[in-house]
Amino acid sequence: MSLHLGIDVGTTKIAALVLDASTGQALAVEAVANDARLPSAPGRSEWSADRMVAASIAAARGALERVDARRVTGVGVTGQMHGVVLIDGSLRPLGPFVGWQDERCNAPDGGHPSTIAWMSSLADTGSLVSTGCRLASGFLGATLFWLSRHDSLPAGATAAFIADYLVARLADRPPATDPTNAAGSGLFDVARASGGKISSPRSGCRGARSQTFFRRAPSPAGSRALLPRRWASTRASRSRTRSGTTRRAFSARSASPSETCS
Repeated sequence: MSLHLGIDVGTTKIAALVLDASTGQALAVEAVANDARLPSAPGRSEWSADRMVAASIAAARGALERVDARRVTGVGVTGQMHGVVLIDGSLRPLGPFVGWQDERCNAPDGGHPSTIAWMSSLADTGSLVSTGCRLASGFLGATLFWLSRHDSLPAGATAAFIADYLVARLADRPPATDPTNAAGSGLFDVARASGGKISSPRSGCRGARSQTFFRRAPSPAGSRALLPRRWASTRASRSRTRSGTTRRAFSARSASPSETCS
């Protein structure tokens, strides 16, 4: 019997389940409260990414302890969309995870009614068609723009969705995402998704060169951090499409201040 482990990094709770891959029957479920929210200014939604990772591992271990974890052949991770955490090359957070409920980009900014209005005024013509995503506060792209304009964007930082950050930590690899999550950033150019480098039509100023925010990368597969030590040899299978080919993903990075239009 082949088992699959699933983890959901939610806003109010973090859950894990183990199911029988052949029947779809849930064999074990574990959920913990997401208590990683940090004190912050009104309208902000800031969280400890480290605590969210720890809670995810605790939930996964709780579910795995009730089954034969040696039979786990696949791990799937999902979670809340849109938000962003900035990390360094060692996968350490450089600040809080800014969640999708964050409202800072709805406030007046740069002489505009809001940061969102400012971004919209600078976006290339047709960017909504290119991205298929109407900008909103709390989106990865909007938060990166706000951080850049307020001199709070560390040079060389990598931007990641929280679920992709969890995968990166578990697999000890740079974060990668799939087109669905990328499309929720407000930056991903779905019209050019087949290219090796995916550019943003909302790069910060009309007519400027596009910045590359998403790069294709191998989809992370497997994790030893999830499993108790005696099951450390358990390996997860690669994510595959219906055609059986290994799914490609996209890694995301933030632009350094020098790359952002003034």
